[in-house]
Amino acid sequence: TLLYKINPTRLEQIAQYVFSSHFNCEVEHVGQSHDGGVDLLIINSDKPILVQVKRREKASSVESVSTVRDFLGAMYIRNNYKGIIVSTAKSFSKPSEKVVDDLKNENRLEYFEMFDFSRFSSTLNLVDLSRKKNWEFLVETWK
Repeated sequence: TLLYKINPTRLEQIAQYVFSSHFNCEVEHVGQSHDGGVDLLIINSDKPILVQVKRREKASSVESVSTVRDFLGAMYIRNNYKGIIVSTAKSFSKPSEKVVDDLKNENRLEYFEMFDFSRFSSTLNLVDLSRKKNWEFLVETWK
């Protein structure tokens, strides 16, 4: 429940840690005011994966197609067709899934994933269990 109330920048930092562990690579935090729709860069090849992180305040939220379209536009402007959207929403809307599926079927995206609350939460449990996770520390310091 803390993820619904956490500062959006703190959630970006948690996602940064989780993806650096999940992809075993460098992840750069670039999110700030007027960031052009990109919060993180996953550096695992010549062309990074762009990441947008959205913190929604309600567990019942559904991420809209406009969020997905905005992020796809940010990717297009940067001439980069690799992206991930992370959201604390319970799911992505059917129209947003359709937009992504259509673009993938047309081979207009190199890589694109959508992480809703459930998928992101399960990814939290996949990272380095041998020590206290940095994302847990980030959440605890916010309390």
